[in-house]
Amino acid sequence: MKTVIIGAIINAVVLLAIAIINKVSEFKLERIKRKSEQEKEHENKKRELYSKLASSLNGFMEARYSVDQKKALQNDFYDAYDQVWIWGNDELIKTLGEFLQASLDGKTDSTLKDLHVKIILEMRKDLGMSVERISAVDYKFIKFN
Repeated sequence: MKTVIIGAIINAVVLLAIAIINKVSEFKLERIKRKSEQEKEHENKKRELYSKLASSLNGFMEARYSVDQKKALQNDFYDAYDQVWIWGNDELIKTLGEFLQASLDGKTDSTLKDLHVKIILEMRKDLGMSVERISAVDYKFIKFN
């Protein structure tokens, strides 16, 4: 009789341990899923932001845009710039600061173009895309007449 009771107790303890392990595993799995979803959301946010930023950079260069178009692009840039301070990596933030300072200092389009490309490459890196087989000289600025 004692062995039956001891066996039942051992069985109950084992079942309880299994239930606890299962709950802990479910909790950990749920946490991993949430983290993965959150990372995916952050990645999507960065993609949207970086697309807007890339499009707006031209508002600081060249005469291919009207004054109103340049102002609109610059406003888009400033909106994106604030967001980059939340979502972007340190190197991108520093490069954007260099770009803004060069623009404020009235630097040449050549300087702004170099920084423009540096920004594009930093965004690619931050999104996990390769930049090993491309460099700044591969990026072309196109102007249609």
